[in-house]
Amino acid sequence: MVHYKLYYFPSRSVAEPVRQMFAYAGVEYEDIRITKEEWLANWKNKMAFDQVPVLEVDGQQLPQSLAIGRFVAKQYENLNSCKRKDDDEVWSSNNHSGFYGKTPFEAAWIDAIADQFKDYWVALAPWFYVHMGYAEGDVEAARAKHAAPAREMLFPHLQKLLKESKSGFLIGDQVSWIDFMIQEHVTVLEEEFPGYLKDYPELFFLDFSYTLFSRCSCTQPRSVPFPPSRLGSKNDPFLGDELVPL
Repeated sequence: MVHYKLYYFPSRSVAEPVRQMFAYAGVEYEDIRITKEEWLANWKNKMAFDQVPVLEVDGQQLPQSLAIGRFVAKQYENLNSCKRKDDDEVWSSNNHSGFYGKTPFEAAWIDAIADQFKDYWVALAPWFYVHMGYAEGDVEAARAKHAAPAREMLFPHLQKLLKESKSGFLIGDQVSWIDFMIQEHVTVLEEEFPGYLKDYPELFFLDFSYTLFSRCSCTQPRSVPFPPSRLGSKNDPFLGDELVPL
């Protein structure tokens, strides 16, 4: 049996989609949350790329939130069995499953959204730094220069994809790892910057997390209506991969 350890800070952010996938698939793992003080004193030089999140898989470290998301997404069936695929099973063009779409084309579109999200985040980061007090500057000027253009790089396209899919999911007719990632990011934006997404109300489909467990046809019952990792978990964006948490 594979032994997972997920290392991150005591917050949701970029680790939360992985926690949600594990919770949804009924996978046991160690959720190791490191304080800022512990990170600087004891952990930073032990982690791949000197950053977190890091997923440890049977003692081997995997860094970068998008790489971790892709890896976990390929390991587990979602709506059908919620069981880990056999180690010798090949993820071929006839066997796309887990949280990664049903076809190679769906999987490619999921990757495309992740790549676009990364571009968007690079464009958004200068405003985020100023707004959160990590850098000096005029908040409103930074918002006009960076936040508004960055928003148009991603969210109109996500809204269009959601309308076209007619399934409640961004790609295809079942939840994928990119739904978990976007849902978490939209949640953080609404908490930290209310009104930033007011022109994209359809994206608040991302409350789908509350009903994900009822969609699962697994024989394993779910004892809570929401992934346990979110209960009592406060978002605190102070560090993370890609410079700062998403």
